Amino acid sequence: MPPHLESDDVDDIKTGTYVYWMKANEDVAERGELGEVVRVDDNGRRKVSFPKGNFSIEARQLNVSDFQKGTFVHMTDEDTDLIGEIKELDNGKLQVDFEGKQKILQPKKLIRCDFQPGMFAFWTRSDEDIPPGHMGEVQKDLTDKGRVRVKFPKGKWNFKPCQMVRAPIQLRSLVLWTDSSDDIAKGEVGQVIQGPNDEGKVEVQFAKGAWRFNPEDLYQIETQLHSFVTWEKHDEDVLKGDVGEVKKVKVDRGRLSVQFPKGTWSFKVNELQMY
Repeated sequence: MPPHLESDDVDDIKTGTYVYWMKANEDVAERGELGEVVRVDDNGRRKVSFPKGNFSIEARQLNVSDFQKGTFVHMTDEDTDLIGEIKELDNGKLQVDFEGKQKILQPKKLIRCDFQPGMFAFWTRSDEDIPPGHMGEVQKDLTDKGRVRVKFPKGKWNFKPCQMVRAPIQLRSLVLWTDSSDDIAKGEVGQVIQGPNDEGKVEVQFAKGAWRFNPEDLYQIETQLHSFVTWEKHDEDVLKGDVGEVKKVKVDRGRLSVQFPKGTWSFKVNELQMY
């Protein structure tokens, strides 16, 4: 999953999530030991499978790991051109597929690849199949050694990570159109909801509807999901200096839902400042 879509919010810790316990107890789990959530309970707790057994732990005491099933990784002591995919968590260690061969590794022996499935990217070069400015989407399957498969409008090809550049616009990014129309007011915020089609255009949801745009006609705003922000004003609910987190996007209303210490409210984008 693209990094910007990953979340360690308590509500997002679902069954199958790989987690760390923020405490340490030799009878439960050592510090830095990975476990897998096997059940979500209604009382704010999660049953987590660690090497020493299954334990019920408060969700707020868990940290989501950077390594999840399907994450693309490199080994720290190998050529970083070699890419593997995490398949399972096995007794606190990660089972990783490298070119069809399975390796069991400690998390500290791995680093995340810069490109993950679902990310949008550009090729650093161009040719008749991939003209300059064509954006592609990283696919789930790893094929050639040290290469990720990227889907472009004219087909799918394999690239080394060093041959790719991450696109500034990603799925669910909040963006502005460089132009305006009767349907899209100047300065109106939209959200990317679909990746490139066969023409290389992404679909963006605005208040009055969704349309396709060339990536170069859009730019990502500073405030995004999970950004920490302050309100330009203050009142009895949102005190001066309070910091909130952007939780949801309400594109149809042109507002962002922000959780502050005393509650969650909706704000216009231009009423918020990055913290």
